[in-house]
This record gives sequence, structure tokens and C-alpha cells, in this order.
Amino acid sequence: VQTVIIGGMDRGIDYTALYNYLANLKIKNIILMYETGKQIFNALQVMGNNNNVMYVENLEEAVKYAVKHTPKGSVCLLSPAAASYGYFTNFEDRGNKFKEYVINYTKWNKFVIILWWFLRKHLAKKIIYGTIH
Repeated sequence: VQTVIIGGMDRGIDYTALYNYLANLKIKNIILMYETGKQIFNALQVMGNNNNVMYVENLEEAVKYAVKHTPKGSVCLLSPAAASYGYFTNFEDRGNKFKEYVINYTKWNKFVIILWWFLRKHLAKKIIYGTIH
């Protein structure tokens, strides 16, 4: 994994464990979006982690940034760690939009899509793999 995309609707969840995890994560790009993304971005800035962290307004901007900054053939992980409500109809809609944006912005270049859904306190409950050729 070279890039991770995180963020969604804020439901008042305590993200302290996620802040600490991300602050020590050895990854090329951490892209944060929406309400929780802003919250996580601010926490990481306070912790002094600002080298590989980017805040963008929405999923489409996150994918554009990921396509530019993720090495070809590498993994970009969509791991929202937050609800899709307010931005998408549901989590399936968010996943479909992610796939659509990747297809649109990569122009069918090889790009690995992994949707890795965080479920509150449990990491990696559901993993969906797909490759666009």
C-alpha cells in the first residue's frame, strides 16, 4: 500500500487509536477528506506528522491526488473509517463512485483498487479486491 484514503461523516467516534496508528504508518500518501478527514488531519498536524498527509474536500479530489502521487502498479487503499451518509447514498454508492473515479482518472491504466472498510473499532473486517486493466 502506497496510498490510503480516509474520511467521511463525523459520528462522534473517538479516533485517538487511528491518529496514533497513522502517525507511525510508513506509507507514501495519507489522503484525508470530509469531516473526519479534517479532524484526523488536524490531529496529525498537532502530532507533527505533516510530511505525507494531504487534506482534500471530497472523494473525487482524493482519487485525483492518489492517481498523481501513487506509483504505477501500487495499491491505493480506500479505508474511510467513517460513515458515508451526507456524501453518498450508502457505502455501496461510495465504493462505486471510488471505482468510477479511478477508471475516469487512470484512463484504464493498471491500478489496483482495494476497499478496506473499518468497522468502528475493528480493522479489516471486510476486504474487497479488484483490478482495472
